[in-house]
Amino acid sequence: MLLFTNVLLSFFSIGFGLWYTFNVYGMANDAASGTAMWGWMAVCLGIINLLIIFVSSVSKKPLHILKLVSISLNGLIQWVPVVFWIVFDSEIVGEHGEKFVGKWLYSIPHILIIILGFVCIIQILKQRKNL
Repeated sequence: MLLFTNVLLSFFSIGFGLWYTFNVYGMANDAASGTAMWGWMAVCLGIINLLIIFVSSVSKKPLHILKLVSISLNGLIQWVPVVFWIVFDSEIVGEHGEKFVGKWLYSIPHILIIILGFVCIIQILKQRKNL
């Protein structure tokens, strides 16, 4: 179960990071440049998490601390877009006559990643306690 939720968390992080990196929301350049940097950070953390999963399965060493740090960082960066989408609900996002309107619904994928992160952390701590 831990492997499944950890891989799922990684793929969601990579997927939504790419979503922001390639400006799928269609924001103007002012807003898109900041979100693209956040997107790359989410993609990198997702890839790092997958690498940690791979190394721990090949070497048979649990690497719990690295997993916890990676998942925690991934969860921490998700709070930025959650707050952003909730604060700017029904408001124009960006500058210079931008027409993109923010919606609180855009925060749901990020909340899902945060929940998956909590589930993974709880599973890692339970597994570590049983060792």
